[in-house]
Amino acid sequence: NMMKRQDRRNILRRQIDLQEVRTGRKNATLIERRLQRDHNLMKRRQVKPIQDLGQTAREFVQELRVSTGGVHCEEITRKIRKLLAIDGDPPIQEFIAAGAVSVLARVIVRSTSSTLHFEAAWVLTNLASGNMHQTHRVIEQGIVVIFVHLLNSLCSNVCDQAIWGLGNIAGCCHECRDIVLRSGIIQHLLKIEPNTHLSYLRNGLWVVSNLFRKHPKPEWDLISQLFPLVFQFLMHDDAEVICNAAWAISYVAAMGKEGCQTIIDSNLVPRLIELIVHSSRFIQVPILESIRYIALQDAQFSRPLIDAGLLQNIGHAINHSSQKIEREAHLIIVPFVVDRVLMEEVIRAGVIDDIMVRLRALPTDHRAYATLIAMFKAPSPTQLRYLLDRGAIQILCHMITRFYFVPQVLAIIRSLRFSIMDDPIQRSNVVQAITNLRAGGPEELRLSTEILFLLQAPT
Repeated sequence: NMMKRQDRRNILRRQIDLQEVRTGRKNATLIERRLQRDHNLMKRRQVKPIQDLGQTAREFVQELRVSTGGVHCEEITRKIRKLLAIDGDPPIQEFIAAGAVSVLARVIVRSTSSTLHFEAAWVLTNLASGNMHQTHRVIEQGIVVIFVHLLNSLCSNVCDQAIWGLGNIAGCCHECRDIVLRSGIIQHLLKIEPNTHLSYLRNGLWVVSNLFRKHPKPEWDLISQLFPLVFQFLMHDDAEVICNAAWAISYVAAMGKEGCQTIIDSNLVPRLIELIVHSSRFIQVPILESIRYIALQDAQFSRPLIDAGLLQNIGHAINHSSQKIEREAHLIIVPFVVDRVLMEEVIRAGVIDDIMVRLRALPTDHRAYATLIAMFKAPSPTQLRYLLDRGAIQILCHMITRFYFVPQVLAIIRSLRFSIMDDPIQRSNVVQAITNLRAGGPEELRLSTEILFLLQAPT
């Protein structure tokens, strides 16, 4: 029956490792960003993949191995690169097994041709963009050092490709991240300036964002050298640069109080609040995550957010069409509504009204209902009256009929039973909910009886 199914779902939810869920969500987001990024770069370069050149991977690698360099070597490398650019299932494993990584590494070391360096680095980037095992196979053959060496190239295309490859490797797992972090890349990233070529700037911030992520946390002494760079480019006007800087900052905030305090001390909070209303959801999501981590610390961290205008801008996220953005907004608001002092600020800013309108208008993310439940944790009498006047009981009754947060809603109704029975409007809302439940099955009837019992009203 329905109630037993709900109980089983609640038990299963409690058994889920929430950290694994969050990690999986972040990994999915990174993959989405990485695929979108690779697609954009390929589009800008107008790459036309080819399906088959009539040779096996081993034949291509052997031809490259015996090549003396020059134009012929460039042509072979370019053909391999185009084969690896196909959608679906590129022959990454075949070329790794054929020894392409070590051969390409030797080609880069022996050649002085920037064109060949570019093509070879591109192939290596593609080989390192497969599964985790394939990425490790590429790293084991010293490609991180090769990529870092190529950052010294006078050719901007070569530098772009090398930094792109390092970013993909760093995003694979925490072991790969740490290898890149200790490779000497930091000194190259610190050379990035506002007038740096835009493509390299975007790729550089992409690398930094990947150096800051993953569990366990990266070495603070190393990544802290890059904080000024990231904080500076959050002020940039290019959306992709801002997005990569925003993700890097969200990873700093996720490191706990030390990371959040660093963000506050760097006077970044006003910029974070400003970006809540940015037109790109790819920027809004990491920005809201950063704010959420700060808000979840304690009251002293909430004050800078309020002073910077959080409560004036958060309504934009609450009413956003993206469920993910709406969810983040509610996760941010919960720490404010469970504190009486901060709740006053939330009320004065009109955020409660935004939430109530959203809840009455259409089905929404369950986090919105959780926010309403949190509002009843410790409100003052004035705050409680404010909630009741805004139709909170009506929404709670709707939640009961939909079997949302049933134990919590029943507890609230129990605590408010005198207010409900003394108010004709509130009493009418509860009676309507009971009527709706009694039109259902046995479990709905049992629940309606329990509500009547809680209200101490005659059946």
